[in-house]
Amino acid sequence: MPRGLGQLASLRTLTLFVVAEDNSVAKNVGGLNELNSLNNLRGGLAIRYLGYVKNGIINPNLKGKSLLQSLTLYSDLQYGNANVDNEEMAFQSLQPHPNLKEFVVCKYRGTRFPSWVSSLANLVNIKLQCCRCQHLPPLHQIPSLQNLEIWRLNDLEYIETEGQGTTFFPSLKYLKLYSCRKLIGWRKKTDDDDSDDSTTISISELLQFPRLSQFICYGCPNLSWIPQFPSIDEFLRLEKASMQLVQQIFTTSTSSSSSSSIVPPLSKLKKLIIWDIEDLEFLPPDGLHNLTSLQQLEIKRCPRLTSLPQEMRSLTSLRELTISGCPLLSKRCADKKGEDWPFISHIPNVQVDDKRIQWEGCYLLEDEEKSSTTSEN
Repeated sequence: MPRGLGQLASLRTLTLFVVAEDNSVAKNVGGLNELNSLNNLRGGLAIRYLGYVKNGIINPNLKGKSLLQSLTLYSDLQYGNANVDNEEMAFQSLQPHPNLKEFVVCKYRGTRFPSWVSSLANLVNIKLQCCRCQHLPPLHQIPSLQNLEIWRLNDLEYIETEGQGTTFFPSLKYLKLYSCRKLIGWRKKTDDDDSDDSTTISISELLQFPRLSQFICYGCPNLSWIPQFPSIDEFLRLEKASMQLVQQIFTTSTSSSSSSSIVPPLSKLKKLIIWDIEDLEFLPPDGLHNLTSLQQLEIKRCPRLTSLPQEMRSLTSLRELTISGCPLLSKRCADKKGEDWPFISHIPNVQVDDKRIQWEGCYLLEDEEKSSTTSEN
């Protein structure tokens, strides 16, 4: 970036600031301190190559930029080229104004995020991508947070390591977890969770996302537990996830529906996708009862899934069922002679391995429909 940029005190739009690899060799190159006096910046600002910051000493005064709505921080450097201590110091110096609405971090090499992240009380969107962190700040303390995306944090085992207070994501609507290979659970078990009494409900089991509307879990094979989301209504996608997570979600919904809750968990859900879960052998039959609003169900590439439970009949709102890459299941659902067909015959649109089966006075495969139409013409 050009030296002297910081003199443009009335500048309102600066979408990208690139940190030079070594600004000491070029007299005309400006460092991050050029941002110090640009307090009229608004909209979005992205800062790239933060790994090049020397000694972690910078003063961009992001905290003084009250009109800035979005901040994106990229490290961009490979592990071998980054000074982790410098990077952590640099990030600590990048605290934005509390008015910030969106915060994105990519390829950060520090083991911890700055403590100021959880103090950004007005954040609506957070996206963390390809970071090395083993610990996250207590994000549940951000009251306005609606969208949380965590991508490829390969060293992360738990989203939270300890419970703090009773507030738990009061505004979160969209949660997406992508390719976090070591992720085990949402919250690490504490002494309060340990009990030999099977009738005792642990603190972790009481956690709920009160407003979650959409949950996507992709490529987290070790994740076996997540807090409940009783109000989820748009979309639930479990892909390359663990069988234990599938069982936990539906088993939890069953036990919760028997409590005094007014609206049964998952009863508002409209779309469910279950893909690439190789060890899934059956769908929890009791867990299907609550899916009274489900309109679309997709089951793909679950080779061990042998059959559908008769509780599929209770899915009276289901309009579309897609089955693909499940050879054992396909044989039982391919036509009206299949053993599981009586459980799904009420569904208007059924597609098995790219062949559509519909009820129009008789059951026809898609290829047969085309052949019949051609002969009539």
